[in-house]
Amino acid sequence: DAEDPSQRDRIPNNFANSLTIQVGGSTKLHGLEFESGIALTEKLDAQLNVSWQDNKNTDLQSRSSIQTNGGFINLKGLKTLRYPSVMGNLSTTYTDTFNNTWDWYARADFTYSGSYYADPDNLVKGPDWLVTNARIGLSREDLRIEFFVRNLFQETAWQTVFQGAHFQHHSFNFGGFRGANVSPQEKRTFGLRTNITF
Repeated sequence: DAEDPSQRDRIPNNFANSLTIQVGGSTKLHGLEFESGIALTEKLDAQLNVSWQDNKNTDLQSRSSIQTNGGFINLKGLKTLRYPSVMGNLSTTYTDTFNNTWDWYARADFTYSGSYYADPDNLVKGPDWLVTNARIGLSREDLRIEFFVRNLFQETAWQTVFQGAHFQHHSFNFGGFRGANVSPQEKRTFGLRTNITF
């Protein structure tokens, strides 16, 4: 509607609102991805997915850098934040007959994330980690009962790390002082799950 409150007639203006987004630079990125699935035997199968990438900023004007103190700085040549060079997962499942009514299965999932820079300046690194989940269960046509464990080996490396403002600094210069925000891995968790189809 009109910007002047006295001119507003509750009829929208005849032009669309717009939002301007300014992207401060560009990045050069190259990499490889590999996805596979294979039946190793009639009862055992596996899936493997791996990705590798390399990147660098060819031009990036940033105000979120710790070096700027409120201005802009060009982060050319540095890596994109929160983007691991290597990531991958491996899953394998074994199934077999338990008796005339039931089948049983066991599955393991391994998820890997490589280390990465957690800030635009490439001063803070997030750790690499490997999390293993496992499950074993019984199934028939209308019912599945499963016991599972998440984070079987209790991986403790931070799941995510990223730069944040240091809001408790005594100078109140929040732009000039930074901290790291971190998220922990899920603790080792045991559980029982059922699925009924009717």
